[in-house]
Amino acid sequence: MILVLLAGWFFRINANEWLACFICFGLMLSAEAINTALEELVNLVEPNFNPKAGIVKDVAAAAVLFAALCCIIVGLFIFLPKILLLF
Repeated sequence: MILVLLAGWFFRINANEWLACFICFGLMLSAEAINTALEELVNLVEPNFNPKAGIVKDVAAAAVLFAALCCIIVGLFIFLPKILLLF
């Protein structure tokens, strides 16, 4: 997030681009929090190895990955044109 904030300041992104960045920040923090909560809940309910518990953890981690991919796409839309103008 710090790199995005610095890049946004450097490239002087507009209000809509800032809004998209902050929505992505919230999306990622929320996805990570939900993932952590689910993993802790699974550990509480099933402390021993269980394949189904592993699937729950894997799906929660995949949700974080999907959120990150969406954020990367938003970042590319915002920053790639500005970066290409430097060259």
